[in-house]
Amino acid sequence: MSSETAETDIGPEPRTLRALTETMSVLPEMGRAKGAEDLYLVVSESGKEYLVDARDWSCECPDATHRDVRCKHQRRVAIHTHRLDADELEEELTTTVQDIEASAEQLHEKAHDLESTADELRDALDRLAEVA
Repeated sequence: MSSETAETDIGPEPRTLRALTETMSVLPEMGRAKGAEDLYLVVSESGKEYLVDARDWSCECPDATHRDVRCKHQRRVAIHTHRLDADELEEELTTTVQDIEASAEQLHEKAHDLESTADELRDALDRLAEVA
């Protein structure tokens, strides 16, 4: 299983989360996008600039170019232009948070059970040492 597959097992696609959380500027009327309909210059957190064409959802970043996926820059433009349903995304994020919180609680309970088992094993080792 690839690390990318493991990342997407819970919740929204990781690139969507990065599009929401990383600092990026979407500039429809700047630089190479100036005067062009549905072209957006996206300045990423690193300061690199990528041109996103919302007509065919192309982006010149390595992720979109080499992996044939919708990259975080394309997703950020979709959010910026309201082409991504914000209500649906909010519902998905809320559900994901609830699922993660429930999983964390289950893990906490399992950790407590494992600690109890470890204590019992230590007691058994102590008794065994006394006998030996």
